[in-house]
Amino acid sequence: MQRSISVDPLQLSIEKPTSRRPLTPTLSVDISNVPQTPSTPTAALPPPPPPPPPPPPPIASLSSAPPAASDGDRTQLLSSITDFSLAKLKKAKTNDRSAPKI
Repeated sequence: MQRSISVDPLQLSIEKPTSRRPLTPTLSVDISNVPQTPSTPTAALPPPPPPPPPPPPPIASLSSAPPAASDGDRTQLLSSITDFSLAKLKKAKTNDRSAPKI
């Protein structure tokens, strides 16, 4: 079955034309190849997925000053690093067991 629809481009415009005569020829469209879609869908579409969860709260910045209570611990650590001396270390004694047994 072949159907055609005639559409007047001026009738589609929002403004009212001053004359009834169209300025352009009538446009004819052949809709024989356009499939007919039913007004009600044959298969119900699944609901859309839920929105993504909100982003996590921001993490406290690392550039913030450390708490005042840890200043003493930091000072002790820095002083022990600067006071370090190899002369204070005890010589380690190793037992070499890599030799083959006879």
